[in-house]
Parts: sequence; structure tokens; C-alpha cells
Amino acid sequence: MSNSSRRNTYFKKLFGVLPYLPRTMSLVCQSSGRWTAVWVALLIGQGALPAVLVWCTKALVDSFVESGKTGGISRLRPLLFYAALAGAAMLLIELLHRIGSYVRTAQSELLKDHISDLIQRKSIEVDFGFYEMPEFHDHLHRARSDASYRPIELLENLGGLLQGTVTLLALLAVLLPYGWWLPVSLLAATVPLA
Repeated sequence: MSNSSRRNTYFKKLFGVLPYLPRTMSLVCQSSGRWTAVWVALLIGQGALPAVLVWCTKALVDSFVESGKTGGISRLRPLLFYAALAGAAMLLIELLHRIGSYVRTAQSELLKDHISDLIQRKSIEVDFGFYEMPEFHDHLHRARSDASYRPIELLENLGGLLQGTVTLLALLAVLLPYGWWLPVSLLAATVPLA
């Protein structure tokens, strides 16, 4: 299979799933509204912090070079400040990751319970004749078994997409002052090849 056909297949799958996104997000918000708001806030924070770390690293290197040129102890203050800021950003990244893990677990459990409840209610509403059809049992079994892992998979994929988008935009903002070609090359590097 050539790269162009793989790319076409990728985009067909992507655009085939997009119409279900509003309904999916509605399910997520119905099942765990507050947790979803916390989850989104954590993802935005986790997405922005790598750009903050890049900025701190650049400022730290600049301060180190400047203190080497002047040689004064007064130039160490900015160096220590940016080192502490970079360390705090790293700690915050880890802390948000741990909190996000807890929130995602709680949210996925609530979503699983909500979907299981919906399946239970729908199975009660159907006519008894459906229970005599093997196709109905197959659909019901698949719905119940998929409810145990699909919500977690869905949340992780949506979260990764949101966090990656925030990181990309934040890095674009950090790199823009150094030349228009840096953000353009970063955007070009994010385009999927297959």
C-alpha cells in the first residue's frame, strides 16, 4: 500500500468518526460533568507546560551565557531564577499528570456506569421477541463488553488530541518571535505521513 493510499485511508477514518464527536462529548458530559471540566482544565495545563519549559530553558541558557560574559555574581540571580522556574515547571508537569490520571480514572468509571445503565434501560424497553433473535443477543453482548473498555479508550484519545493541540499552539507562540519559518516547519512536521 502506497503512502498516498494510507494517507487517504487515515483521513477517511478520521472524517468518518468526526460526526459522532458531538454525541460522544454529550455522553461524556452527561455522565461526568464536573470531572470533565476538571479534565479539560488539566489537559490545557499539561499542554501548555512543555512550551513554558522550552521558554524557561531558553531563558536559562541565555542567562548562563550572559553570566559567563560578565562574570559577576549579580548575573547568577537570573540564572538561579530560571533554573528554579524550569524545575517548578517539571514538577508541575508531573503533578498534573498524576492528578490527570486520577481524574481520568474517575471519569471513565462514571462513563462506563452511565453507558451500562443506558444499555440496561434499552434492553428493558425492547419487545420480548427481540430476545429470541440471535442477532439481538450478539448486539447486546457486544454493547456490554465494549462498554468496559471503549469509554477509557475514547477519553484517552480525545484527551491526547486536545493536549497535543494545546502543546502545538503554545510551541508555535513560543517559536514565532525567532522567525516565521520555525512555526511553519513545526506545523509541517505534525502532518501525518501514513
